[in-house]
Amino acid sequence: MPRREVTTWFLEFEGETPPPPSWPEGVQLVESVVPDALWSQFLFCAVGRPWGWYSRLSWDFGQWDAWVRGGRVRTWGLWDGGTPAGYLELVRHGADSDETAWLAAAPETSVEVKFLGLLPGFTGRKLGAGLVAAAVRLAQGWTPGPVWLHTCDADHPAALRQYQRAGFGVRRTTTAVEDLPDADDPRQLCAPFVRTSIAAAREGRGGPETAPGQDPSRRLLPGPAAVLVCGYGAAERETLRLFLGVVFVDPPELCPVSAASPERTVAEVLGAPEDATAPGCERLPRVVLLSGCTLAEARGVIDQWSASGLARPIFAVSTGRNLGFQVRELVAHLLEEERVRRAVAPAPADTAISPD
Repeated sequence: MPRREVTTWFLEFEGETPPPPSWPEGVQLVESVVPDALWSQFLFCAVGRPWGWYSRLSWDFGQWDAWVRGGRVRTWGLWDGGTPAGYLELVRHGADSDETAWLAAAPETSVEVKFLGLLPGFTGRKLGAGLVAAAVRLAQGWTPGPVWLHTCDADHPAALRQYQRAGFGVRRTTTAVEDLPDADDPRQLCAPFVRTSIAAAREGRGGPETAPGQDPSRRLLPGPAAVLVCGYGAAERETLRLFLGVVFVDPPELCPVSAASPERTVAEVLGAPEDATAPGCERLPRVVLLSGCTLAEARGVIDQWSASGLARPIFAVSTGRNLGFQVRELVAHLLEEERVRRAVAPAPADTAISPD
C-alpha cells in the first residue's frame, strides 16, 4: 500500500460488564500461560497481515521474547476444534505510562486491549463479538482501572462499530500519514525475526527455562518454596500442614493470608515468616498457590487433595507475573478466571492449575 492518511480512534470502556461469551461448540478461549515469542509472533502476523498491522514486523526474536516475558502482557488464543482461530492480547499500564495520558482520570493502573482479531478463515461467525466481551471481562478481572484500546480506519471496516456496540466510547482521535505494507512489501517476510529465531533455536534459547533434555514439569516454579493459603481457618491450616508433610519430601513453608495481607504482593507474603498471632481472613475465597516447587509436585498436591479432607480451593502456581500482584488482585483475578472458565467449558475444579 502507498503512504496514506490514517485516522486512529482511542476508546475507553464505559458500559456494563458483559456476560460471559457463549461460544459455539468446539470453540474455546485459552490463555497462553507459558510465554512464547514464536506463538505470539505467529498470532500477530496471521491476524494482522490482512489489515496492515506493521508495528512489529521489524521485531527480531529478542524483542518478541522480551515483550512476552516482560510481566505485563497476557495472551489468549481462540481455538476452534483444535485449530487457532484468533487471539487477544492485554497489556497492563502503570500510572507513569505515556500511553494513557489521554484518559480522563489519572489511573494507577489500566489495561489496554492491545490486539484482538480472528484469522481470515474464521470471520463471519460472530466470534469477534465474543472476543471483545471476553477481553473486557478478563481485563477487568486482572487489575482495577480503565479498559481501553485503539483502532484505525485501515483496520477491519467493522472494528470501530463493534467496539462501540460493546460499550467503548471514543475519547481521542488522531490523524497521521503512515506507510502501511502491502502484500509485496518485504517487511511482510519478517526477516529479522526469522533469522534470529533460527539462531535462538540452535542455541537452545527461547523456550521454558529448562536444561537441555529436561522435562518441563520438573522445572522449578519461581519464588520461595512456600504455599500461599487463603480462606482456611487455623485448624484447617494445621491439617493442610500435615498433608503437605506427606506429599513433599521437604515440605514448603505455609504462608496464610492474614487481615493485613491483601495489599501486600504475593512475593512479600510468600517470603515473610508465618505470624501465628495475625488475624486471619477466613471469609476470603479458598485459594492455594504453590511456589518454588516443580509443576509435577504441584499437580501431585492437586491429585491427592481429597486425602487432606479439606474443602477444595482454586489452585494456582507462581509465575514471574503474579508474584508482583497484590494478594487482592490475585484473588480477584482467580475468581474471574474461574467464572470465565466455567462459562466456556464447565468442568470440575481439579482439572487444571490456574497460573495467576
